[in-house]
Amino acid sequence: MKKVVAYYRVSTNDQNLGISAQKDIVRKYCEYNSVEIISEYEEHESGKRNNRVQLAKALAESIQNGAYLIVAKIDRLTR
Repeated sequence: MKKVVAYYRVSTNDQNLGISAQKDIVRKYCEYNSVEIISEYEEHESGKRNNRVQLAKALAESIQNGAYLIVAKIDRLTR
């Protein structure tokens, strides 16, 4: 079974895709594709900031466990 680390982000200015909606999207995808979520990270930061602590932790855990990083929408990862 594939393993993933989930990363969720909301910015202080844009709440169009809240944390709960992002979790629903990721969980449904994982259930449908038989993917195991090994951990989840949340961040409340602007996508314009380069110092996102939770993203760094999620990436490090992904690498350490040979897991993929998953996000609900690509704009939650980049801006």
